[in-house]
Amino acid sequence: MHVMGGDGRAGPGGAHAVLALAMLLAIASCDEPTRPGTVTGVSVTPKGLPSPELRAEGTGFRQDFTVANGNDAARAYDLLAGTGPPASFLRIDSLTLNPNEIAGDRAATSLASAATAADQADSVRLPEMPRGTSLTVAVWYSVQAATDGRVDTLLLRARGVADPSVIDQGRAEVEFEPATVETGLVLNSVDISLTVFPAADPDDRRTIGLNPDGSPVGLAVRDDRVVVPLGVFPAAAIVDLRTDSVTFAQLPESSGATGVAFLNDSIAYVGNPNLNSVSVVNVRRATTGAEIPVGVFPQSLLVVDGRAFVMTAELDASFEPARTGRVFVIDPASQVATDTIDLTGLNPSDAAVGPDGLVYVLNAGSFGQGNGSLSIVDPTSLTETEHHVGFGDFPGDIAFGADGRVFVSSFNFGVAVWDPATDAFDRSPSDPLAIQGETASAGIGFDSDGRLYSLRPECMEPSVALRTNPDLSFDREIGVGICPIAIDFAAVSE
Repeated sequence: MHVMGGDGRAGPGGAHAVLALAMLLAIASCDEPTRPGTVTGVSVTPKGLPSPELRAEGTGFRQDFTVANGNDAARAYDLLAGTGPPASFLRIDSLTLNPNEIAGDRAATSLASAATAADQADSVRLPEMPRGTSLTVAVWYSVQAATDGRVDTLLLRARGVADPSVIDQGRAEVEFEPATVETGLVLNSVDISLTVFPAADPDDRRTIGLNPDGSPVGLAVRDDRVVVPLGVFPAAAIVDLRTDSVTFAQLPESSGATGVAFLNDSIAYVGNPNLNSVSVVNVRRATTGAEIPVGVFPQSLLVVDGRAFVMTAELDASFEPARTGRVFVIDPASQVATDTIDLTGLNPSDAAVGPDGLVYVLNAGSFGQGNGSLSIVDPTSLTETEHHVGFGDFPGDIAFGADGRVFVSSFNFGVAVWDPATDAFDRSPSDPLAIQGETASAGIGFDSDGRLYSLRPECMEPSVALRTNPDLSFDREIGVGICPIAIDFAAVSE
């Protein structure tokens, strides 16, 4: 029904591109000019984050800098990586010295040093440098295991045998990412479990039980972590896909826990439809923070440009739409809903960010009335710019294909396909895409190869996900649990 993908998009499906780790490296500032015999620290800082942080074990970087000897005598220097804790969380893989600055035996020494650098835990000896000379060094290093796979601060500096040297310039580039496996995740609402499988080998699947009680209908995934609001059980299950361990963040009593979106690596927003609010959950500590008031019956969330968009269904006591739907926009800095967008459609159930940067909100409408619709919202002006009807009876999920078309699922008609370029259906609810003749779908999603997955709505016995090839021809069935309701994909570390 209502889930959030790891790329900041609501919905149980959609092509989830594996995002490369983009890190910036800035030279730390000093209150006085740099002098010979001092060190200017260099901190690795992720782009867009306020403080230095390293996100993943195994990430590699290239660091270029100059070591200058301003002392009175020749000096040899060690290159030191890592200040802890733990003491050695960086490993120097190799280094290259500028050949124009090296001659004779020094060149041979530098090559030997580069060849043996991988055998060093955290430091490499540089060739001796005469007084008044400098040496340009390119170092490849990688992150080793740290507490929870993360470190708060990194320093890469030159360390002299007698005196420290000067690092007077630096930059870093991501060269490789930790090895990952694209992994499919299917939420089974009756089993209250996840079916987990490699997209390349769906037969190698496993099941992770979440909780004995609950009524989950959606999930959010980011890297190795999954968050599943448990519905009638007031908690969010937090799954570490590296260990299959499950922890719980308690939510307010009678919250109804539905709808979830990651703000960043640590924070997720969870909807409390029975309380007309959103809870802030720290997924690393399994703690719950502020409760943010929004509209009536929030049931779907997504994060766009660092802000949370909360779709509220505005339902009455009989779960019928009391008015048209709305979108509340939460500013994470103030933890307040600062803007409201009025929609034309009824009962917004899911949303996704399109290739054009606009937010496509799927409105389920009233059950049995066949009045499903699509609202298009500009996240900059915070207005509904278009509204399209004809989306059938109670559509549930929305996902974008690789070609930019909108795919919509429903228990009542299966999968419809709508083209934003023409504002028209390629496959309408009355003429749906029927995978293996199936005209009902509990949820849809795309893997990174453009293969569509549709969940068969079987709630009495184990069901299947029907997978197509990128051209939408049938590929295979994948066994899942009882009553599958949402599907998503993650890049999980090996």
